Amino acid sequence: MSPAGSLTGASPSQWAGKKCGPTGIKRFRGPAPVAYRPAPVPRRSERRRDPFKYEQGTPNHAVLAGITGAMQYLEWLGARIERDAARRAELRPLYRDLSRSYPDPAPRRLKWAMTAARAHERTLSLALLEGFARLASRGVRLHGLTDPGRVDERDPTFLFEIRGLSQETIKRRLYELGRIEVPSGNYYSLAVYRHLRRQRTVRASFAHYDGLDTVRHFLKTLKSAVRP
Repeated sequence: MSPAGSLTGASPSQWAGKKCGPTGIKRFRGPAPVAYRPAPVPRRSERRRDPFKYEQGTPNHAVLAGITGAMQYLEWLGARIERDAARRAELRPLYRDLSRSYPDPAPRRLKWAMTAARAHERTLSLALLEGFARLASRGVRLHGLTDPGRVDERDPTFLFEIRGLSQETIKRRLYELGRIEVPSGNYYSLAVYRHLRRQRTVRASFAHYDGLDTVRHFLKTLKSAVRP
């Protein structure tokens, strides 16, 4: 309420997006001290079709560009894998099944990419679980699922610690010995650290674009990082 008897109102969405820009604060003339209670005004999207009708205001262009790029990459990867699978006898049954289940090439290529990525990451995970098991007697402790029989329940992201070493020391040794960079901190997983009641673990993540040579280099470096 202003001394002149006018009311000042602000839209929360304008405060959040445009702060104090020209559309952020509006003045309403009215008799003081009556409180102004504006009625809700329906807003319409620019295009009355999916998915635009669900998005009000400026779209999140950065996220949309990232999603578009990721889907284009997976479609490209799936197309390469599909061409290779057509020439390999052991993959022909899967080739026929996917061709029959996904006649549209775009979703079929996505399925090929995700299927191949899952199979390859499973191979990486098994190799890493075996390596961590060998290093357990040297003070390396792996958290989470460690049973190779349950490998399908996890992805190739590994949270581990080395007995007697701090998080920063492990991080530094991995970089100095093998030029391997791992993050530190709590990884936005506060519930995990409340359960562990300590913060000396580090995380190593692998993906479908990593090979078994990367796994071997990591395990060799990790072995060297362990205090003799």
